[in-house]
Amino acid sequence: MNYSNKEYVEHLRRKYPPGTRLQLSCMEDEMAVPPGSMGTVDFIDDAGQIHMNWDCGRSLALIPGVDSFSRLPVPKEKDGDAR
Repeated sequence: MNYSNKEYVEHLRRKYPPGTRLQLSCMEDEMAVPPGSMGTVDFIDDAGQIHMNWDCGRSLALIPGVDSFSRLPVPKEKDGDAR
């Protein structure tokens, strides 16, 4: 897969906008965060890497097609919580 393909990168940016919550299944990196870790998308660079702010305090990018992760559901607002 060509990660520098502009259309693919734009697809990723639409699918995982900043603020999207993801959960890691497996990361192919020597310094990987543990499987099951959750985090928030910060941005997607021009190479298609998803830069994350992990709940454990680390910042480490995901590589679609290499690393395995899933999108977490958006929490529903409770009545009266909307401001």
